[in-house]
Amino acid sequence: MKLIHLANTEFERSLVERGMTLNRFERWLRFLPCAYAEADEGVWVVEQPEAEYFESLKRLGAPFRKENLVFEARGVVEAWAALPENLTYLISKEWVAPFAPPEAELQLIRSSDELERWLEGLKAPGLLRKPFALSGRGHRVVQPGESIPFEGPLVATRLLKRILDFSSQWKVGEEVELLGVTELINTPHFNYLGSRVGVETPFLEPHLEVAKRVLTLAREQGYRGHAGVDAFVFETEEGPKLYPIVEINFRKTLAWFLLEMKKRYGAEEIRFGNAFPNAYPILPTFNAKRQLFLGRKENFN
Repeated sequence: MKLIHLANTEFERSLVERGMTLNRFERWLRFLPCAYAEADEGVWVVEQPEAEYFESLKRLGAPFRKENLVFEARGVVEAWAALPENLTYLISKEWVAPFAPPEAELQLIRSSDELERWLEGLKAPGLLRKPFALSGRGHRVVQPGESIPFEGPLVATRLLKRILDFSSQWKVGEEVELLGVTELINTPHFNYLGSRVGVETPFLEPHLEVAKRVLTLAREQGYRGHAGVDAFVFETEEGPKLYPIVEINFRKTLAWFLLEMKKRYGAEEIRFGNAFPNAYPILPTFNAKRQLFLGRKENFN
């Protein structure tokens, strides 16, 4: 096989949990490349799926074959995340903190005293985020009067009223190339549920300008690879405003995966949860509590 694909979605967790092992969800997501790998390419997984899974891929039109599953590193590996250790600081929300709008009232909290002062001054709901937690993990909504122990650095902001979450996907190489933009479907507590394409995105140009400038800086510092830059539009008394960069995923993301599925199969949405009209399951079913569906206006084959 000329290439082995690795969806190492656990990458960020491995930075803060030394010696961690893959959880059930991360093992399940290892199968994502089966939907886009070519017939002569492999996918690195850690367990066998049910036989019906390959029939499902075939009906979708994916050329992947069962014998191309691999269970150890060999040959050329293309990983979702391949950030050198000396550049892991790029993932931290502290690195993009300067791009927060004034309305966020962002503060970097590095001690128990700083956290106590922030809590004492809280007059409306706030949001605490761990610097290296992505995709909604490590977020906590805080109400005035709450008491919280200090357990490590935090990024603190006001809880803004979000109107639209979206993400731009990029390839950082000799140039910084825009691959596409998707809407992000998140829970009220900011956990990722899915992505859509074709949604009108306000403030898109100012977001792209800032995102390209930041990724160009990352490139100058040595980064090469994929990146997803998350942003959102929030409501104010003066009207909608842009939060240009919330966080950067220095890897392929599920939003990138949707763009790939759109090119190959015309998909317009991916979403975790229950099936919806014209939805097609894209992963094995042994994680019975969850499934990831592709969606489009017309039925899949």
